[in-house]
Amino acid sequence: MPLPDTKSGASKKIFSFWYPMAMTWLMMAAEGPVIAAFIARMEDPKYNLAAYGVSFSLALILEAPVIMIMSVSTALVSGNKSFRMMWKFTQALNIMVSVAVFLLLIPGVFDLVASLLKLNPEVRDLTYRAMFFLIPWPAAIGIRRFYQGVLIRRGETQKVALGTVCRLGSGFLSCLLVVEFTELSGAELGALALASGVVSEALVVYLLSIRTVRELKNSDSTTEEEAGLTYGKIIHLYYPLALSATVVLCIQPLVTFFTAFCLHPLESLAVLPVMNSFIFIFRCIALSYQDVVIALLGDKFEGFSLLKNTAVKTGVFLVIVFMMMAFTPAAKFWFENVSGLSSELAAFLDTPLAIMVLVPFISLMVCTYRAAAIKVNATILVTYGTIIEVSVLVLVMSLGSYYSWTGINAAALAISTGRLLCAAYLMYAVSRKMRALQKVLSPVAPEFSSASKR
Repeated sequence: MPLPDTKSGASKKIFSFWYPMAMTWLMMAAEGPVIAAFIARMEDPKYNLAAYGVSFSLALILEAPVIMIMSVSTALVSGNKSFRMMWKFTQALNIMVSVAVFLLLIPGVFDLVASLLKLNPEVRDLTYRAMFFLIPWPAAIGIRRFYQGVLIRRGETQKVALGTVCRLGSGFLSCLLVVEFTELSGAELGALALASGVVSEALVVYLLSIRTVRELKNSDSTTEEEAGLTYGKIIHLYYPLALSATVVLCIQPLVTFFTAFCLHPLESLAVLPVMNSFIFIFRCIALSYQDVVIALLGDKFEGFSLLKNTAVKTGVFLVIVFMMMAFTPAAKFWFENVSGLSSELAAFLDTPLAIMVLVPFISLMVCTYRAAAIKVNATILVTYGTIIEVSVLVLVMSLGSYYSWTGINAAALAISTGRLLCAAYLMYAVSRKMRALQKVLSPVAPEFSSASKR
């Protein structure tokens, strides 16, 4: 889906394509603060917020093998053959992650995980009960991301946003019903809201994609892109991305683990999901941009320069908005009135927010170059960048636990430093890979080369 030749026309197309995706991710970002706000107003908020954060972290690890289905579906599904192959591939992954959920819920296995995370008895019991509500979570994620990729590939991003509206509505309704009619704990409420939201979104996206899927299945001819497609090629493209996603989604559990050995562990665990939800509001813009770059980059990468410049400008804007929210009275309103933290707990977030101020900009760079790596079939570079990120995170968190830093401060520094070095590596490695393609892309080589060096 190439961009128009004129700069104004290309910018307009980027915006019209991107804004439904950005709204989709912003709505998902709102999900965390809403759920945390409910939990913070229920009984034993400190223990339940901590248990909700731990259960959510474990759920993220379990969904890691399917998290990149949307990007690969966007990149590959162009006709009937590729649709059927990617759907079977997605089904196989869904079975695998569902089995993993049930294995985790075996008491002996969960006890081992809880001991590794150094969970106290109250948080451990709350987390275990919450995990039962997350059984359908990873498979539902796989289904909805597959169909979202199909819709994005066809330019139907508005339908993706509509599915997320239904997700938010279902999750919010679940919270209201639990509070009104059940005796479930706050951690269980959070898990149920997450699961019900994702399942409803998967169903809605499936229904909205029926016409698009029918058109794909009725296509008799094999497209040029899918002519040589095999399961081996799908696996070759996908496994570095899945490995990267798995490693990335280990970040929260790793942070949780090391936080237990830092100063103020319980308070840090309690505010960690609130901080992550706040940061995700800004990071989600970057995540929404990744599939935009994949779809609009062009077969000869002619859209790279404009897409990169758009990412830079948006990143600067997001940092400014971040500062306006984090370092003004708006922060007190958000964390105490909206998120429901006590003033004592909210005070723990002052330093970490200052440390993470550049994360929105850095995340946009990571996602832009990650998308370019997918487009040039160099997904192994994404894996290397992720390994660098997590290695740095573990190093910084180890230092934090050794020198008894406050847990939430160590977490913020580890996340920021790891992401910064990941971005630096991807910008270098992907640009180098793209420059190596100049001979193949000779018609656009001069412009492409200068764009890569800027």
